[in-house]
Amino acid sequence: MARIDRDQSLLLARVAGEEAMIDLTRIYERLTAPDVVGELTAAMDALGALPAAATHEEIRSVGHRLGAVLAPFVNEIAAPVPPFDSRAVGLLLGAHSDAVLNVAQRRALVLLEEQLTGTDG
Repeated sequence: MARIDRDQSLLLARVAGEEAMIDLTRIYERLTAPDVVGELTAAMDALGALPAAATHEEIRSVGHRLGAVLAPFVNEIAAPVPPFDSRAVGLLLGAHSDAVLNVAQRRALVLLEEQLTGTDG
């Protein structure tokens, strides 16, 4: 999972431009803060260990664990509107994730997105 994070960080840096890099740097500083990094690392490790044949309950559990870590400050890190096409960047990062994550890991991220956006019904 660390390699995926690093690769996607590099992709973002290439498309973000200098102005957006300030916001990206602030986001990464928040994600690596002492009060967050341990739980986030454990949640990402759980995602990385999720086998392709994981049950729906296992996938949901991993997604909710990530959501519990990210939810308290998701608005803070999502607030900056980057000066690049976020939809295009989302498609780029999504294509990258599709190439390196198994089906259960991708499903966990979809559930995480639904949880964080309040569309998980």
